[in-house]
Amino acid sequence: MFSGHLGFAYLLKLLPVTNNISLGTLFLAAQWPDFLLGLTLILGHDWGSYDPSLAGKTFPFKTHLPISHSLFGWLLGIGFLAVFQAFWRRCVTLSEIVTLSVGALSHWLLDVLVHRGSIPIFPTSNDPSNFVGLSLWDLPNSTVFGLEMAILFLPLLLLLITGRLKLGAAASVSLLILIIIHVVFQYNSNFIAPFSTDNMLSKDNGPVFLGLMVVLGLLCHFSDNNSTQDVTSKVKTN
Repeated sequence: MFSGHLGFAYLLKLLPVTNNISLGTLFLAAQWPDFLLGLTLILGHDWGSYDPSLAGKTFPFKTHLPISHSLFGWLLGIGFLAVFQAFWRRCVTLSEIVTLSVGALSHWLLDVLVHRGSIPIFPTSNDPSNFVGLSLWDLPNSTVFGLEMAILFLPLLLLLITGRLKLGAAASVSLLILIIIHVVFQYNSNFIAPFSTDNMLSKDNGPVFLGLMVVLGLLCHFSDNNSTQDVTSKVKTN
């Protein structure tokens, strides 16, 4: 699951409770485990390796993600996101903390749908019962691609129709770049990477993975004109 996580951030943005939460912060919440994964790859705590038995299928890797993708990682995310929102807005409400927590938890739940029994509940247990996953990645690659695109674009269209996503010139450019990157990355994940032995979850790729998440987060932030205006007002205030 990749593009679907951005789709869930768009879905959260439809809620009035997110009026004071930037789209970039919602993306950080929905993609929190992957931000954390970039760090844990670098540190060598989490990793993935190519699995020849999955050749030709979406995400042909076996993974070890006890920190970033367990519920322990979600608890870390709640604390970090609360502090981040408080720092960014100089205040944070309980409803905003709950919303960001739901965003972070959505990543775990969506990954449970697609992963092949490799998503941990607790970070320290190697018992098979500690790992869950419904293996939707075993569906035809074109079906997986279609599902990801639907989860991405339907909430985005609702945001645009309802006016919850404000687009100026700069925001439109940021949104276009953001969507192109997601579609290209998703196409690669479903139709090219399954036939490659390259290991995208190696320790060496940790900085690249984390950098990609940061770039996408910034593009997400600046694709909402409200967020851009908020940054401008802060600069003037200071």
